[in-house]
Amino acid sequence: EKIESFRLLMHELGYRWKGSAWQRDIGVTAGAIDDRVAEAGNKTLALGIPVRIYNEALRCKAIDADFEPEHKRWLTKLVSGEYSNWICIQWAREDDLYAAAKALPGARYYKPHVVVPPDQYETLADLAEAHDFRVSPGAQEAMTAARAAHNGAVVAAPADAPAAEYR
Repeated sequence: EKIESFRLLMHELGYRWKGSAWQRDIGVTAGAIDDRVAEAGNKTLALGIPVRIYNEALRCKAIDADFEPEHKRWLTKLVSGEYSNWICIQWAREDDLYAAAKALPGARYYKPHVVVPPDQYETLADLAEAHDFRVSPGAQEAMTAARAAHNGAVVAAPADAPAAEYR
């Protein structure tokens, strides 16, 4: 049975229809898989749609809404492609953070997100604090390395060059 409200919910939760089932990849930004199961079960029940969750503990978590909601605002590190090692700023579709992300120095639109070089670690940290972004371990590592490189840089004042003689 096709139920439009359920289809919209599945898309909102990051699931896609593949063959004969709703499926979703669970990565570093998804949080605990038990929380994702309980969240999907709880929101499906809230639509009035029956759900079967075989695991009793997860079933109770879904019924009692005892889960950590998925956090949608993340700074992650790209590991390949044109902007490898850059920081990817990602947020939920319903949030409008494009202007704030694009305003960062060196920011580039990289469909469907905005990417920023890790040497902008201070502005990235400010963005994360101001807009409640979480930072993945890879992004934190890249920003820490950029900070260490900056702090270890040698600052030198060049001597005056000799004046050229014209005859």
